[in-house]
Amino acid sequence: MFTSIFSTVPCSPEATDQVNNVGHFQRGVNVQIPLPLAPVISIPATAVSVQQPTLAVSGQAQAGSNVQLYRNNVAVGPLLNASAAGNYSGSVALAEGVNALSADARNVRGAGPRSASVNITFLVPAPQVLITVPAEFAVVDGDTTISAAISNALPISSVRFLVNGQVLASLTAAPWQTPWATSTLADGSYSVRVEATNSGGTQGFAERGVTIRHAPPPPPPFVAPYLATGVVATPTASFGERAIVITGRVLDRQGTAVGNASIAVLLRVAGFARRITVVANAAGDFRYDFVPQQSDSGRFSVAVVHPDETVVPELTAFTINRLSTAQNTLLVNAARNFVQQFPVVVSAGPGDGSNGVRIVALAEDQPSGSLPAGINFVPAAPGNIAAGSSLSLQLGLTGNATAAETGSLILALLADNSANVRRATIRVDYRLFPAEPALVPVPASLRTGVRQGQSVTEVLRIENRGLVAATNVRLALRDSAGTGPAPAWAYLATIAELGTLAVGAQEGVQISASPTAAVSDGIYNLRLRITADNATGGDIPVAIQVTQAGDGSVRFTAVDIFTNTVDAQGNLIVGLANANIRLQSETNSTLTAQGITNASGQVVVGPLPAGRYTWRATGPSHAEATGRVLIRAATTIDERVFLDFDVVSVEWSVEETTIIDQYNITLTATFQTLVPAPVVLIEPLSINLPEMQLGEVITGEVTVTNYGLVRADNVVFTPPIGDAFYNIEFLGTVPNELAARQRLSLPYRITKLPGSLVAAAGDKAGFLHRLYDDLAGAKTATGSCSVYRNNASIRYDYACAAGDRRGGACGLAFNRALGSTCSSATLPQVYGQCVGTVICHNAGGFGGGGGASPAAVGCRPDCGCACSGGGGGKGGGSPQ
Repeated sequence: MFTSIFSTVPCSPEATDQVNNVGHFQRGVNVQIPLPLAPVISIPATAVSVQQPTLAVSGQAQAGSNVQLYRNNVAVGPLLNASAAGNYSGSVALAEGVNALSADARNVRGAGPRSASVNITFLVPAPQVLITVPAEFAVVDGDTTISAAISNALPISSVRFLVNGQVLASLTAAPWQTPWATSTLADGSYSVRVEATNSGGTQGFAERGVTIRHAPPPPPPFVAPYLATGVVATPTASFGERAIVITGRVLDRQGTAVGNASIAVLLRVAGFARRITVVANAAGDFRYDFVPQQSDSGRFSVAVVHPDETVVPELTAFTINRLSTAQNTLLVNAARNFVQQFPVVVSAGPGDGSNGVRIVALAEDQPSGSLPAGINFVPAAPGNIAAGSSLSLQLGLTGNATAAETGSLILALLADNSANVRRATIRVDYRLFPAEPALVPVPASLRTGVRQGQSVTEVLRIENRGLVAATNVRLALRDSAGTGPAPAWAYLATIAELGTLAVGAQEGVQISASPTAAVSDGIYNLRLRITADNATGGDIPVAIQVTQAGDGSVRFTAVDIFTNTVDAQGNLIVGLANANIRLQSETNSTLTAQGITNASGQVVVGPLPAGRYTWRATGPSHAEATGRVLIRAATTIDERVFLDFDVVSVEWSVEETTIIDQYNITLTATFQTLVPAPVVLIEPLSINLPEMQLGEVITGEVTVTNYGLVRADNVVFTPPIGDAFYNIEFLGTVPNELAARQRLSLPYRITKLPGSLVAAAGDKAGFLHRLYDDLAGAKTATGSCSVYRNNASIRYDYACAAGDRRGGACGLAFNRALGSTCSSATLPQVYGQCVGTVICHNAGGFGGGGGASPAAVGCRPDCGCACSGGGGGKGGGSPQ
């Protein structure tokens, strides 16, 4: 701090008034204001070097004074105010080299002495140079540009561009870029260097290697040694009911027939293409019979060329005007003498559409040659369908008292423009019922147990499976003979008056038992009586075992797809033998028990203390199943377990291609065919996408086959979801049903979109298609591994011989894997660890026979890289 110094001297009466120290005039007092002392520079410290051209300066000076900064004894910047605490701050622009900074303080008297100098050395940094074009290790074909981004504290005075040490250009002003003519340069490696010099004479540079590789000159146009002539397609218009015969002759350039020549027949429709190789006979004539599939529709362009020909002009064409139905088989339950309506959806392909579309029942289409006796078919009014649209026809069926209880009716789909040609056939399997309610208990009987002094409650459902509502439904719990009431300790916990039970409705019924110590041990057989005003009543057996013991057991019955079929010796298979079933208490993990099923598929596990347990069932070549069960005291309950049979296994292989950092991922399926289940596969299982330019289109074809012995029902085909990288399209659809051994082809088309796999590495797209960077979503300094995957899938269900309904799925993966850190070891781990959708097949699909979604993980994390036997459905109990 600085202190003001005051001095006083005597003065005469004539003395001049002076200013006193509080700002007032006072006669006879002379006040002198001294010059301020030298300020102090606190920041920066002396003898330091900096690279920034402007430097902050701060320190202490006399309060209220003004401070002037000096650089090399030259005043710089404005006067700085010292605060009441004596602090000041400012900045100084530095010159290259040593800068001696000093300061003085000033007041009304003038400037005080100079402070001690602080020496700062300003080191001008070299310009920072970044070559932006061409990229590091770029391969250049044709003239290009060399561009650079330059930054520095001082102005840039010049920039030189050099190639292999020779100056290509020298610039003094931005933009820092220059053309580089490479068309005349030889192929090879070149060094590109950019040098930048700032106004202080400091230079910075950047270098990178570039390869010039000129594309080879295009080969001369291919001239096929022979060509096809006289190509004819017969008929030129079809409804898909018969084959299209394509014929012609192979001639050389001189017009001579070429025998045994190989030619390619190309069929193109809606931008999709099929290619078939055909060999002419010895006389040069060829023939190809195109058998339309259910999904084939529209105008087909026909080209027949030499196998190496790239120009494929249309030589002829034919049109398939297709009508199809969503289902080829229907199940109809009808009440006698009541019309049961059911819809059939008819779709037209991209042909010409049809008028007068109708569904009829004709005697000549029936297996017996006549319509079923007592069955009346009610057709819908004819309708018109435009190309590519659908029409729902509401049909009806009824049977009178003379009609058989079950049977089949064959329906024909007709249209005005096809006369009597059957555009499709539909088989209706019908079952006739009396027009009355049918009250069905689930389960059909009830068995439980309880200890004296405790309570137990069991639940069953009453369903109306009839064709009319049941009115005034009543319940009563009776004794074993059904003549008297049940004992007081056994009672209905729900109301006895259920009222009206509509068709398809169900009502839960609770039966409770609370025996006291006075109730003797034993099995008490009771009856739950159900009555209704318009339905025949019935009794449901109820067995309650009263005991002092608290243990019970479970009788497991294991079944699979072979249950209720015959083995090689003609014996009926009644269950799954050698299935291992393990029980574990939900409240005490140490309480476990297990058993192995016998030849009939049964095993009793227990006795065990009453309570809730989880079970796990496994079997050779079967997927495991899990569930929960409640064990009652002194009771053996029944539990049915379905284990899905592994009919498909998949193995991985990864091949590194001759193209650097690109890999082909191959999935190979091993499947069984002689099994009583659908075995549906899309083949090939994987398609590796090649390098494609923006807008480039490639086409191909996959097949969908049911290799099993059972029809696949409710088939749903889900194409790949859209993204920014590829547009993957399929021509046609998969039918709602796939008969045993049925096969169909699906053409596909892939268009490259602007999205870049490399630029988007690490971006996680939808679950069914993703980009993986370095297998963990993080880019490294040494490289990356980008894996693209997009799936198509088929889901279905089917009826087993034992009456169980199971499901399955199959998948097709479109892959592209590239990057310096990919390898044949790490790539399968991305898929095998269930990243994306892992194809673990069961009953011909991935995700398991139990209907697990293909958007969910299809196998457990420990499934590894070779998946087989997906999780399957969870049979018999609630999976946890």
